[in-house]
Amino acid sequence: KDLAADVVAFRRVYCDYQLGDKAAVRRGGEDFLKRFPASESANDIRFFRAMSADGDMRVNELKALDSEAVAPVRRAAALCELGKLLNSADAFERAQKVDPKGPFASYAKYYHAVVISSSKDPAVRRKAIEELLDVAFGKDKAISGNALYSAACLTFSDQRFSEAVALAKQYLRKHPDDAAKVRQLREIAAVSEYNSGKYSSAIEFCGDERGETFDMVRALATDRFGDKEKGMELAKLYLERYPSGAHRRQVEVLLARGEFAAAEKVVRDIRSRYDGRKRNPFDEAECGHHYVRALAAWSVLKAFDPTF
Repeated sequence: KDLAADVVAFRRVYCDYQLGDKAAVRRGGEDFLKRFPASESANDIRFFRAMSADGDMRVNELKALDSEAVAPVRRAAALCELGKLLNSADAFERAQKVDPKGPFASYAKYYHAVVISSSKDPAVRRKAIEELLDVAFGKDKAISGNALYSAACLTFSDQRFSEAVALAKQYLRKHPDDAAKVRQLREIAAVSEYNSGKYSSAIEFCGDERGETFDMVRALATDRFGDKEKGMELAKLYLERYPSGAHRRQVEVLLARGEFAAAEKVVRDIRSRYDGRKRNPFDEAECGHHYVRALAAWSVLKAFDPTF
């Protein structure tokens, strides 16, 4: 009884909005605006009604809230939602300008960075990373983790491998419980370290994780780190697990190089037995006499260099 009629009506619409009853929000909101058009809560009701609409109606009603007559915080919220619907960097940028210290400022900056990160211009992409890092190390903890994760992914896609690893490490330290993102960033860090020639670190990031990329990095990095035999075993294991794997060619190159070394050793051993001092260098009896030896030698040349 102590509450004003518009406050009671507002709370009813707000409850319907929180419950996700769009039809009730549209009806109740329309009734509210007819009864209390000058209420301080009128623009909040307009926002709830817009968010309960679909398609072009939602877009148009949100655009109507982009007005000087609307409170900055509600206007910024409408612009953020409009930016999401239209994938509009401009809408997110305006949201930041309208209410730079409001509750939607970090949200708007984060999504602005996400939108412009798809640009082909390296300078624009770099700006996106800077904005993501501003949010990641800002005061809004609710979105800082997503910003840090996105920054790590973007630096990796731009082949800024050292930076990607540094950001991945920070995420792993600050958000160890987000299993899906932790796994993705461990994968990014493993690939980055391998591409940077830091093979021991790449293996460490792989840990006990299983998956096509992890198994590929583990095999290649082990080989490059110096354990050729173990690298060959892991490469063969990869091909068994992923016969049509995306990284098959890279792993096959490792195997080919390893088998090439073994083949080269066989050829050198044979040449050392038929060196002209101990045996006839023009007639390798183990292979077959005379012309058969020539054919065998030719097959070795073809194996070493297919262009022959």
